[in-house]
Amino acid sequence: MSATAADPELSPLEAMVAQAKIELEKAPDAAVAARLLDGSRRLVDALMSRRLATEAAAVLDEVWDLPGLADFGIESAILGFLSVRVLQASNRHEEAIDRAIAASARIAATKGDGRGLGAPLQADLAQARAASYETLGRREEARDAQGEAVARRAGLIGRNDLPDQRAGLASARNALGRLHLSLGNPDAAVAELETCLAELHEIAQATDGNLPPMLFNVHAAASNRLGRALVVSGKPYEAHPHLVTSVEAMRSLVNETRNLGLVEDFLTALGDLEKAEREMGNDRVAANLAAEAVRWRDHVKAQQQAGR
Repeated sequence: MSATAADPELSPLEAMVAQAKIELEKAPDAAVAARLLDGSRRLVDALMSRRLATEAAAVLDEVWDLPGLADFGIESAILGFLSVRVLQASNRHEEAIDRAIAASARIAATKGDGRGLGAPLQADLAQARAASYETLGRREEARDAQGEAVARRAGLIGRNDLPDQRAGLASARNALGRLHLSLGNPDAAVAELETCLAELHEIAQATDGNLPPMLFNVHAAASNRLGRALVVSGKPYEAHPHLVTSVEAMRSLVNETRNLGLVEDFLTALGDLEKAEREMGNDRVAANLAAEAVRWRDHVKAQQQAGR
């Protein structure tokens, strides 16, 4: 691998993977499969950190479907999923979809406990397919794949041999609601997003009334999308509290973090609420929201100019 030959960190990782491949060909067993998985993960992480996605994809193309992994479906599928992520990062979405389908089939063909252990990975693969389909503009297929991800995540709830899956399920529902809304199906979006928010409420109730920080954005986005879906359905008064919740949550998050990357989402939420307030005849409130949006745009512009 010419791009990596002189790199002192990559050389031992490449040697580790090469040795595991030799051992796997001679005498496949679980320990060798685990070493191959570990070495490949570490090598791919190192390559991606150096922006060598083509080289990372080549490593995974070679190892994920090795004949020696025939009896180790989960290890093979994990390598397949890593390959999907690398292909997506390289904007090779058609290939990512094909690899995700193949990795999913590998899990389905796995016998015994492996099928159960692969269940969360099946949900990850479905969600990855949805992301690539959407990037390619194939939104109906994205919706179907995301629906599969939701169904698979829902089936994992309550399993005591897995980490709590509720956060992943809520995030998946939020994405599915967004896709329904983008496809002009507000009723399906409302149903999905209401369920998402109910699940988030249950999570909060189980943690002293507060959501984990990783779910703040999901809650804000789901509230905003539910409000928008209700507006499209001709229910502005029902939409209003959800739009308010979204704006309040995003305002708090942006003020606390000063993360300019979040401002665009906040401005979208402000615009949606401003529109709803005007439709309800609350022109003064709408004007205040519009003025706040102008202030934030000016702030972002000033920060960008200062950073040049």
